[in-house]
Amino acid sequence: MTDDTTTQQPPMRVVLRTKMHRQINDIQTRYLREESRAKAQLSLMRASTTRGFSEMPDMWPLVLSGLPANGSRYNEPSRAESAVYTAFGLYGTHQQSRRFPMNVPMLDPESGTRNPTGFGDAVRRLADPSNTDAFEQSTLRRFRALATAQTFEATRHHARGLIQQFRALDIPLDYGQLTVDLYELQFPDSAPGVRLRWGRQLHRTAPKNPS
Repeated sequence: MTDDTTTQQPPMRVVLRTKMHRQINDIQTRYLREESRAKAQLSLMRASTTRGFSEMPDMWPLVLSGLPANGSRYNEPSRAESAVYTAFGLYGTHQQSRRFPMNVPMLDPESGTRNPTGFGDAVRRLADPSNTDAFEQSTLRRFRALATAQTFEATRHHARGLIQQFRALDIPLDYGQLTVDLYELQFPDSAPGVRLRWGRQLHRTAPKNPS
């Protein structure tokens, strides 16, 4: 990684995770209270899933708030900006009409326990990797297509399809971590680690209790 991480303190992944938890938790809380402004923000987010960042000036305050300014020297959105913009769009799709939080951190801040809300965890809840049912195999093929996408546009496309399936079954995600994942997928040196993390979440087996 070079363009977004070498001069940043704290590391970009910490900046992204902190920013997204703060902003999405705020919007989510207000949306679940049925505040009109939060409903409008979710509608804006959903609209962004089929449009480029430069076409959505109303999204710029959400996306750019709290991000380092070094991306401003590029003619295209920085990797961090692309990750945040994509994650907001996915969350807007995920939370639509749901009366339960769809953003749930993997690490519970109060108890310290782990919630199964990584992206691979969500796919596992949607489709058992050992099941040969046609629906489940179709879901797993979409997941593999996402994990091996060669362009970020393809990543956005496949992620949105899975998010729509998660929404239908009220399966939540950690959007702070998903934003980090989307960021790291854009770098050849860190993308394999994201795929491995998702694969472990998908195929993990619960440890057996000692007899």
